[in-house]
Amino acid sequence: MTAKKTRLTIDEKAFIKDNAHKMTDAELAQYLKRNIVTITRNRKALGIQKGAQGKIIEIDTSEDEATFDRLSNEDQRKTMEHQIRSSSRYKELQHLFTPEELERYVRKWSSYTVQFRADVMATEETQIDQLVQYEILIDRNLSDRQWANNELHRLEKVLNKLEDESEEIRSIDRIFKVEAQLGSIRGSQPNRTTEFIKLQEKHASILKDLKATRVQRIRDVESSKHNFMDWVKMMMDKEYQEREARNMELVRIAAQQEYKKLGEYHEFMDETVDRMIINEDTVMWGDKNE
Repeated sequence: MTAKKTRLTIDEKAFIKDNAHKMTDAELAQYLKRNIVTITRNRKALGIQKGAQGKIIEIDTSEDEATFDRLSNEDQRKTMEHQIRSSSRYKELQHLFTPEELERYVRKWSSYTVQFRADVMATEETQIDQLVQYEILIDRNLSDRQWANNELHRLEKVLNKLEDESEEIRSIDRIFKVEAQLGSIRGSQPNRTTEFIKLQEKHASILKDLKATRVQRIRDVESSKHNFMDWVKMMMDKEYQEREARNMELVRIAAQQEYKKLGEYHEFMDETVDRMIINEDTVMWGDKNE
């Protein structure tokens, strides 16, 4: 088979974009009757990167969200993992977390990003970053509390053993040291509990704000999909007309009643009786019979 040597057409590029997630470069080249080098170069130009196994590891989601959506959840997550590992933020995180915590951060960040789709805004990305950091700090706090509980249990056993020894071999100094360690750990427990509660509150607050931001943005996007003809159809709907007419009539009646109420005589704080000036109809210029 002789491969074509002309430039890829728009349709051929669209085919690569639509099928790169399920076909290898070789299969694409065979189907389009193109050189595999040409296919690979154009695939990369479309923002689609593949690993050694031929699976997509990165997609320029800003330019090709449709291709990203066609990936499985696992492939989407791996794509996001590759994105965060390649970012400058990852280098900063290496100084903040242990290797185990850093891996946990990558997994959680990727999962949240996939959950909220790939169209996260810059502010939302910051919120997700803070959310995951608090989750790691909460996990760290729980690990510290577990270590403290285990250490208390161990030291209590040591103390009991020391106290059970006979007076001839009992070491008072060792007993004092163990009691001091127990006191120190017990004294730090309330601080860990307070820290845990504050972290939980901040985590819940960010999660609430993030959800609210997303819901509002999605609602705005959905609202923007309505065009003029949609509004015309809605205005022609009989149930809509009757509902709006009833609401307008209720507003008119309420306005009349409030107008009448405000136009009546009123006793003010200085004990004078007069009518409020709403408009010229509520102003009395002397006796009407004059």
